[in-house]
Amino acid sequence: MNPKKQKTKDRRRARKLAEQAWEAVDAGNLDLAEKIVRRAVAAQTDNPVLWVDQGLILGLRGKEAESADAFCVVPGLRDRGRGEERDEGLRKRDEERDEG
Repeated sequence: MNPKKQKTKDRRRARKLAEQAWEAVDAGNLDLAEKIVRRAVAAQTDNPVLWVDQGLILGLRGKEAESADAFCVVPGLRDRGRGEERDEGLRKRDEERDEG
């Protein structure tokens, strides 16, 4: 398979894995969501959206240091500290804890 086709295949696979990870989050299975999102990032390491997804999911799991590391990989968020996306994920996690 030529490199362009392989990259397209990897992109599709990563998107599908990210969708599955968020479905696992919605189902309350954060362990599975973490495993899936890590696979998605491994499939396409140059996709900043996947790194943000990974950071959010790790934040939901309470893995603050790993979450921050994931956001540091994302261009544009690197210099902004946690980033708005991470803060939103943490707010969501806190709201879910308050409801539960």
